[in-house]
Amino acid sequence: MSSNALAVVPAKKKQPKKKGTGKKEQRRTTRANIGIGNAKYKGGPAKPNRNPLDLMSRKLSGQEAGMVQYLMGLSSPTIPCRVPIVLGSFLLDTNTYSYVFNGTVSATSTGFAYVGAVPDGWQEFNNDGGPTYQFLATTTQGNPVWFNVQAGTATITAPLGSASGANHAAAQLIKVDTALNAGSRYRNTSIILSVWPDSPATTTQGDICIAAIASEQAQDDGILNSATFASVAALPQEYVSHIEMPLANWNPEHQAHAFPVPYAENCFTINYMQPNGTQSAGGFGVCAIVNGAAVGQTFRYRIEYKYETTAPLSFMTGQEYQAATEPVPTSALVPHLAALKPMSTIKAPAKHLTAIPLHAMGTAQPGLLAKIKNTGPSIGSVIGKAAATAVSAGIKQLPYVGGVLGGMFDSLFG
Repeated sequence: MSSNALAVVPAKKKQPKKKGTGKKEQRRTTRANIGIGNAKYKGGPAKPNRNPLDLMSRKLSGQEAGMVQYLMGLSSPTIPCRVPIVLGSFLLDTNTYSYVFNGTVSATSTGFAYVGAVPDGWQEFNNDGGPTYQFLATTTQGNPVWFNVQAGTATITAPLGSASGANHAAAQLIKVDTALNAGSRYRNTSIILSVWPDSPATTTQGDICIAAIASEQAQDDGILNSATFASVAALPQEYVSHIEMPLANWNPEHQAHAFPVPYAENCFTINYMQPNGTQSAGGFGVCAIVNGAAVGQTFRYRIEYKYETTAPLSFMTGQEYQAATEPVPTSALVPHLAALKPMSTIKAPAKHLTAIPLHAMGTAQPGLLAKIKNTGPSIGSVIGKAAATAVSAGIKQLPYVGGVLGGMFDSLFG
């Protein structure tokens, strides 16, 4: 070989760069993982998505998500309640509201005590005369909640049309939005009554009956007005849902709950507001009646009224995003409402109330319940973490259900 020849040196094989070893790669990887879920990096950590309806919509259709949210709101405190049915080929821009009545009722000298609540605009005699009792108004609000006066001599719940006085007292609603006016329309979407004794355990006595109307006929009959413990306890469950229980040795974690289940299209009608709400006692949709208590013995009540109104003039901004839902055919919702009726009265911790709509879904549409279960880690956000862990125990306490359905929920939710 000539000395002038160039030596050929094999090129060093370039080694592939290990991913994530360089500063630039590390920085890029870190940024990609800052967000939560699929959120994009925008200079800081993304906010976790806690909107239950949005979480459910990942697995549910728009109609299914709207129906689940409605069933939850109908039977569970604090959850907004918007009716998913639209009567007509149009969509409404609506707001939702919640107003809570809290109070204490004391037994009379005869050991009698009661509290009752009237649905707002649900009743129409002969279905053609408009709402009989309306309480949300543009000027003077009505009195939807009634209870006995301790110093009085009441032995029955307030008769239809009675006024406050020596034996019966009323609680007045507030105007839930000052922007509502004569052109506003509204519907009362849910009423949830919860009661529990707060008298000393050593002296608490007597029994309590908690009831919710289960039929249009019961509402038209005013069957929970001028009523006694015995008269309500004797009614057929298909007519009025009710349970009776002793007040002595009451579990302090429990309350007795009742909510009326919509029974006709009247319950979904969007009514015009009246100038003045009804001041006299209307037909109760839910009530609690105590019998055989000691004089002055007390129990507490919590009554939540949920409303949906056409959106009034507002300069509000920053409203939280809500996943889109679609109107649900009445035929799809009716089986769920029918499944709710036998469970519209219950004694259990408030957190177990979310088990009621879940059971109704499992009865009316098992596939829908399975879809909710398949939302995986987000199930706690959908029904609340405490409710998700307690749902089986809640189901087992429901009347007419028993351990079989409790086992079903154990298998679904683990």
